[in-house]
Amino acid sequence: KQSNVANTTDSVARFCSRLGLSRDLVNAATYIYEQVREKEGVHGRQPKSIIAASIFIVCQLAPADFQRSAKEIKEVTGVAEVTVRVAYRMIYRHLKSILPPEFEYSQAIATLPVV
Repeated sequence: KQSNVANTTDSVARFCSRLGLSRDLVNAATYIYEQVREKEGVHGRQPKSIIAASIFIVCQLAPADFQRSAKEIKEVTGVAEVTVRVAYRMIYRHLKSILPPEFEYSQAIATLPVV
């Protein structure tokens, strides 16, 4: 299981790097993934789709320079846009309990898209 966690962390870092995201955003996306992967409605989903949705959330809350679309995330992760959005919808209801407390957001959670 430790190997899976390391692989997941590496995947998040690799995808975020390809998107040009900062280290803080990489850490936030990893934190979100780790917090949400066992939640109801998310457990059992493909890790890659949850990673993509975690990155999508972080990008939506990031400063404008780091905001990325589901299409851009699809291009680096290989996860279809519709799959990113479905995973995002599953995660959305857990947002308040999974966001990293030290992460400073440029937008309120209320402004996140409901897709």
